Amino acid sequence: MSNIKNALTQSMTYNVNENNLINYTYNYTGELVNQWCFTVVANSTTYNSQCSNNSAGEFNYTITQFNLSYLTTVIAYTNESDYVVKQLAINTNTQLKDVFGNTNTLFIALIMFLTIGMIGLMSANIAIILSVLALIVIGLFNLLPITNSWTAGAIALALGLLWVLNKR
Repeated sequence: MSNIKNALTQSMTYNVNENNLINYTYNYTGELVNQWCFTVVANSTTYNSQCSNNSAGEFNYTITQFNLSYLTTVIAYTNESDYVVKQLAINTNTQLKDVFGNTNTLFIALIMFLTIGMIGLMSANIAIILSVLALIVIGLFNLLPITNSWTAGAIALALGLLWVLNKR
């Protein structure tokens, strides 16, 4: 593998701003590789597969289907084996904050948190549980950048509050 990498000049780029083009260019000066293959896969579906026997060239693919996570892979085939020489992961999922903007997303998260939390006003236990559930949902939908440690802290705080409430 190192013999291939030493004789290979390569670059793989993804241009998200203009035309959603994945571009891979390579120049191989060695003699081990018989074929180069470029594949684009998302959700176990192959969207593009191209192969070339040339020692230099380029592969291109334009992403047309969004809200998927793509994995672009370039494989070098030799007589003995095949080697992955380059991979690029591309996430085209649209975040809600990109759709609504940061301020509107904050208000949506706040309304969601308050609504779900207020449902349980008849019982403090239910209000605490639903508030934590609202934080988890807000984190899952990426409305606010809530990390797993913040979620775990909120759950621990809720468990502590539930313990204090039910102890009396």
